[in-house]
Amino acid sequence: MSDNSERKVELAELFIPKFHPAELVFAIALVVLSVFLFSQFEAQTRVIEGKELAGQPGFWSWISIVGMLLFGTPYLVTVILKARADNGRASVPQELLQWVVAVEYVLWFMAYVMLVPWLGYLLSTIAFSILLLFRVGYSKRNFFLWALIFDLVMIAIFKGFLRVNIPGGAIYEYLPPALRNFMISNF
Repeated sequence: MSDNSERKVELAELFIPKFHPAELVFAIALVVLSVFLFSQFEAQTRVIEGKELAGQPGFWSWISIVGMLLFGTPYLVTVILKARADNGRASVPQELLQWVVAVEYVLWFMAYVMLVPWLGYLLSTIAFSILLLFRVGYSKRNFFLWALIFDLVMIAIFKGFLRVNIPGGAIYEYLPPALRNFMISNF
């Protein structure tokens, strides 16, 4: 019986929300952004005479902003109460640094998307998978071989089976006409 009650306590602990110190930064930013958007709403939208409420251009934006305020404000209050109960045991700068570190991969993806029109889907995909393997610390040849195989399979799926229309790279203009057409059509 004691073993069963210990399990219940462990299970109950799973559902207790844990306080993360940077939540306070996020909650404040959410409420400040909501208040700013709410204050700018009338200047940024217009009402069309004779159009029903749900058909107004700013209706769904208004619903979103009001929702941000209605849910963000109690969230901020909850986070403030959790922060006060924490008594400064956790480190806000340390957690914010984790957020910044995660942004690196967003920047990698943005660079990838910006290079596709220049290098094409094939070269960009292969280059970025290899660069990311280096970035995360892999250096054995078999990792690069598997990355190349994965890239080729993904390209075959996206371009061949799913028929995703991805523009050809500007670099393809330097290829002979027949090869250029093949690369634009397939890679």
